[in-house]
Amino acid sequence: MLSTVAVNLGKGALLVVVVLFPMLGSLRGSLLAALAIPMAMGLAVLGMVQFQVTGNLMSLGAIDFGLLVDGAIVMLEIALVQIAVRKPQTREDLSFVVGAAMRRAARPVTFSLLIIALVYLPLMALEGVEGRMFKPMAVTVALALFGALLFTLTGFPALCTIFLKLKVKA
Repeated sequence: MLSTVAVNLGKGALLVVVVLFPMLGSLRGSLLAALAIPMAMGLAVLGMVQFQVTGNLMSLGAIDFGLLVDGAIVMLEIALVQIAVRKPQTREDLSFVVGAAMRRAARPVTFSLLIIALVYLPLMALEGVEGRMFKPMAVTVALALFGALLFTLTGFPALCTIFLKLKVKA
């Protein structure tokens, strides 16, 4: 069971990288954005254990990998545009440019992911058979979105400053 989840998680992350690379033009950036998937899923599983939420096909299958990487993609795109426009010459300049770009995008990304998470709030209030069916899904998706947001606002900017390339022309 767990091996199937791990294999599907890996396939989904690989598919995200394959789709993102031609769109963004940055293999490193695509790999960094795809890291949001295992980070968000890890936090979702920890939250499911903590809140004693049952893991079933509906709750785990409802998590859309596209939702998990949305915030990271927006942050990455802003960083790549600022790197192209400002053309940082040193690693310190790159850190400053990426940090400034991501600070500017953090608030809209946060609100967009919170709005998506709010959609699942009414499902958490269901009771009876409907509650037993849909509540685990809603809680799992909300936890995964929270994990993606946490990664996007903390780890992702740091990883971008370390792994994105300088565009220095001699």
